[in-house]
Amino acid sequence: MSSSNEIKLKTFINSREIYPDKDIEGVCVLSGLDLNKKLHNIKIYIKTNYIKDKYKNIGGKKVVLQKVEIDLDKSIIEGGLVKVPFKFKVNRKVPVSIHKSHIWIKTCLKENGKNKLEEKYYIDILPPKYIENTIDIIENLGFSLIEVENKYTENKYDNLPFIQCFKFRRLKENLNQNEDDIEIFFKQKNECIEVYLNQNIKVTFEYKYINDLNYLTNKIYSVIKFKI
Repeated sequence: MSSSNEIKLKTFINSREIYPDKDIEGVCVLSGLDLNKKLHNIKIYIKTNYIKDKYKNIGGKKVVLQKVEIDLDKSIIEGGLVKVPFKFKVNRKVPVSIHKSHIWIKTCLKENGKNKLEEKYYIDILPPKYIENTIDIIENLGFSLIEVENKYTENKYDNLPFIQCFKFRRLKENLNQNEDDIEIFFKQKNECIEVYLNQNIKVTFEYKYINDLNYLTNKIYSVIKFKI
């Protein structure tokens, strides 16, 4: 049970909905009755989990996507209140929050060199335009997005042990076509986006075409119709 003189940590974020490659802002509020406790730093983590092997019931592996450390060098006095504002840019390759993909912020307060307090705060990472447009195009071609999962991969991508997979199912009226399901994942390169369909079929488009829906539709349609 917590005693009445413990330091308390609360994290407030300006918006729970955040885009990759955009700023996240908030404040950590420390309060309590401890006298002259030396506070070293606050660590802010963006975390998610991934499925190791769902067929063997090995899942829920947690992974750090990003870490920010804020030096405090402050003491909290009796009845004191310390507000620590923060602002940093979310990594552009952070996965999005859809279906089974959950993203959260974990804040940790260090006191005398040890983790004193931890707090978990779920956030929504919204899909950037290239993901949003690709999903819309595939759905307009007669599919429905049914599942999004972070799946383990042996070949690490961007030093992460998983890829984020988007699974689509063909609508019933189109079941006489080639395949019922399509699974895709994305890779961001410096000059282009790579979209992999069913693991081994690649569609590439430059960033300047992200909002050219006719161009994207033609590229994706040709792959679905003739290669899948």
